[in-house]
Amino acid sequence: MKAAKIAIRRLLENRVAGSWFLERAQDRTGRVVRSSLLRSFGRIGRTMRCEHFPREMLVMVDYILSAAPEGPLVECGCFLGGSSAQN
Repeated sequence: MKAAKIAIRRLLENRVAGSWFLERAQDRTGRVVRSSLLRSFGRIGRTMRCEHFPREMLVMVDYILSAAPEGPLVECGCFLGGSSAQN
């Protein structure tokens, strides 16, 4: 029973985080890009173990899409590659 409650809570948290991420789009094109990223993250999350919560990844990607300076972006370090696959 406890595992089911945790799974439901995690599902709700992921939906709220996804809604927040989509609402941050500046225009229709941005919403399409963010929707595509959410779908990709979902596929990766089902096939790879990732130590980050989805909401943590969405906050990071939101920053990259809206405020990161021009130029290369480098991620250093990984667990099993989950966050690298999502970036």
